[in-house]
Amino acid sequence: MQMEKDLVAEQIKEELLKRKWSVCTCESMTAGMVASALGDIPGISEVLAGGLVTYMTKEKHILAGVPEEILNTVGAVSEECAAVMASGAAERMGCEACVSVTGNAGPTGMENKEDGLVYIGTYVSGKTAVREYHFSGSRQETREAACLQALKDLLNDIRNEKRP
Repeated sequence: MQMEKDLVAEQIKEELLKRKWSVCTCESMTAGMVASALGDIPGISEVLAGGLVTYMTKEKHILAGVPEEILNTVGAVSEECAAVMASGAAERMGCEACVSVTGNAGPTGMENKEDGLVYIGTYVSGKTAVREYHFSGSRQETREAACLQALKDLLNDIRNEKRP
């Protein structure tokens, strides 16, 4: 899986360099794994602005700007939360691209939502998209799968966006 993460992260860097864009991350259940995967790539400092780890629910509000209403109604493990995490982090960090990850890695569910439920949000050039995934395996396997999928989603959405 590491080789695949490195390959996707390298492709993200190249796509961002072509566009002269920067990227950031906003992560909950992956706790910085996506930013770390990007950080493993030589030369990433030209495009990686940084990352927010918003593991606790209140930090999603404080750091990423997720409205308390979303957190109190649909919760931190939700499509709505993932969308605002991505757009909020991008706005705060001044980036054209951002990826967010929120979900339940297990083994005990949060918010009465199943283990392995993950929402990955992308913000690319003003457009936000969120995808829902259901991963299985151990806590670490779920987190690793979410990290790789977040990188893939970000790469696909960058590639599908028209260049300026």
